Formats: sequence, structure tokens, C-alpha cells
Amino acid sequence: MAHFKVVLPGFPPTTNNLYRSGKRGLRYMSTEYRKWKAGMVPYIQESVETSLPDKTPFCLEIALYGIDRRSDISNRVKAMEDAMVESGVVPDDRWCDRCVVARLKGDGRKETVVYAYTLEDDDGS
Repeated sequence: MAHFKVVLPGFPPTTNNLYRSGKRGLRYMSTEYRKWKAGMVPYIQESVETSLPDKTPFCLEIALYGIDRRSDISNRVKAMEDAMVESGVVPDDRWCDRCVVARLKGDGRKETVVYAYTLEDDDGS
């Protein structure tokens, strides 16, 4: 089973803030999301030594340490998936067959811990 763990500072942006609507209804990436991805993608690439294989189902476990109750933690998943894909450490996020997200006490720290691993023996059903 291929796997990796990465510890990221802070939290991914909420899905509610990833895109904005412009003139004529066009959608574009928000400044907040663009800046977050620009910082996180190289950070992930430098932190992860082994990528998950292509075309293999995988699981993402996302632990948000120190995030408060005002935040809907499930809205943090899409940005994290997209950053993992763009960094090249996981295949296309359509191969993510399982995702677990948890709000955990941070004891003063505010960070996101992602553990990813293949589900090679899982038939996806």
C-alpha cells in the first residue's frame, strides 16, 4: 500500500470562497484561493517523497487541528483535494473513493494534517 503524510500550516479555504462571479456570469478563482494554492502546492511537493500511483483508488484523511466551530469542515475538502492533485502527489481526485475529515483540538496549533493511502484491495463498492 502506497501512502504519505503531510503537515500543512493553517487550513484550506472553504469551498464557499474558492470562486467568484464576475461580469457576464463568468466564474474565476478567488484571490484567497489562488494565493493559498500558490503557497501550498510547492510546499506539498517538497514535503511528500512518495506519490500515490495513477489510476488507483485512494483515501484522504484530513485532520484540522484547532479549527473553530464556526467552520463547516466538509467545505475544506475540495481545496485540499485540488492542491494534492496539482502538486502531483495523488492522481485525479475522481480516484478518491474515501475521504475522512475531522475537527481536532489544536492545543494552540492551527494546522492541517493529511494522510493519503491507496485502496488497492478495495473494489470501490
